Amino acid sequence: MSTSKLWGQKTANVKLKDCLSFVAAREYSHGDIFDRRIRELGFETESIEDPDFEEKIRVNNV
Repeated sequence: MSTSKLWGQKTANVKLKDCLSFVAAREYSHGDIFDRRIRELGFETESIEDPDFEEKIRVNNV
């Protein structure tokens, strides 16, 4: 889940929530399109876990 989506779920500000939800959807869409294009070119993608993800979420107070 993206940081933008997590922030959007946490905020009480409706306009900010809408904006962050839009940004999160675009992030996901761009990632999906990029992944699809890489596969069309005959390559594979791999998921790599971020070992610092939990700390980044904590620092960003999400």
